[in-house]
Amino acid sequence: MTASALVLFSGGQDSTVCLAWALDRYARVETVGFDYGQRHAVELQARQAVRGKLVAAFPRWAKRLVPWSPEPWRLHGEALLSQGDLDGARRDFQSALRKDSSDWDSWVDLALVTRGGAQRRAVEQAHRLNPLEPIHLGGG
Repeated sequence: MTASALVLFSGGQDSTVCLAWALDRYARVETVGFDYGQRHAVELQARQAVRGKLVAAFPRWAKRLVPWSPEPWRLHGEALLSQGDLDGARRDFQSALRKDSSDWDSWVDLALVTRGGAQRRAVEQAHRLNPLEPIHLGGG
């Protein structure tokens, strides 16, 4: 797979198709949009929402669109967790934490898919990051 691509993305139908094409073929995809007073400026306002819907529909693409962020890894891990894939979810939560070790949500999610000392460390780290937020692991 080729390393990266840049897509001129307005948020409209044509550029969304181009973005999907690039996400399917490149390891990393950056988008750029320009406001030059075009007639369909509403498309530019929709860029973020369109990107969000695109990666929600195709979660594997999220990691290509925002590779620096822990969020795609965490969201993909949560999807795997909901499907019962604890090992896959654990790997994704650990990847999210390698991107940002201060991501409270990823520490809590990691605690959900680990046991023993690993779970205790994840809970402790989450508590350090946000001592006022209760952590509910379920199961009793």
